[in-house]
Amino acid sequence: MTHSTPVQPSPKNEHTSATKHQSARLTFLNTTNETNGQRQWQIEVYPCEGFPDRRADDAVSMAHDLGLHGIISLTSSRGYVIDGQLSRDKLQQVCARLLVEPVVEAAQVGEIGDVGFLQECVAENVVYVLPKTGVTDAEADSAARSIRQMGFEIEGVRTFRKFVFENATNEQKDFIANRILHNDSIEELRWGPLNIASLRAAAPADSRKHSVTLTPLDDNALLQLSRDGQLSLTLVEMKTIQ
Repeated sequence: MTHSTPVQPSPKNEHTSATKHQSARLTFLNTTNETNGQRQWQIEVYPCEGFPDRRADDAVSMAHDLGLHGIISLTSSRGYVIDGQLSRDKLQQVCARLLVEPVVEAAQVGEIGDVGFLQECVAENVVYVLPKTGVTDAEADSAARSIRQMGFEIEGVRTFRKFVFENATNEQKDFIANRILHNDSIEELRWGPLNIASLRAAAPADSRKHSVTLTPLDDNALLQLSRDGQLSLTLVEMKTIQ
């Protein structure tokens, strides 16, 4: 995925189409309003150029372990949807103090669903992973508390992960998205740009306990169990437990 280069505003013009804040490596998208009335902010955080995209690299590696062949390009970012009347200056403070790691990360900010988040990507190659309604989002709860402690009034925060495919067939995208990128019991997939309607349409989570016998499982089943159970274990580690 190609990230646009932020534009450094001149001292006399604070209304450029993209504004970069050096301290937080923050870029506002072209169509973002500067008024304080905006309610739904979308923030996407991604590795700076020259730093590894470990989340995407791990997903591609696991796809190969599961038998998916071919050259697949995948990039990732993590993000937040903040519901609250925050100005650009307040968003800059929130990103700098809470959401963006200095030096290694940068971020884009815009209205939820802004087409600028797609940049040069085709919508069908972009997938968002979000917690289902009813699932505790500890990271979002922590971010919301910290933002309120800064003195900013917000309704809430929701987190997501974003993945962008390149050079992948529909079958490859479906395989990776459904078997690797998300846990269907607690997360949902949303293809294309985010929108408020999709955020409100999340399905209820499955909170039941599951017991699994490891002995009869083959390599593919062990990797699938590691992903579904959010164990973050490699095949070798799963076979050791087995």
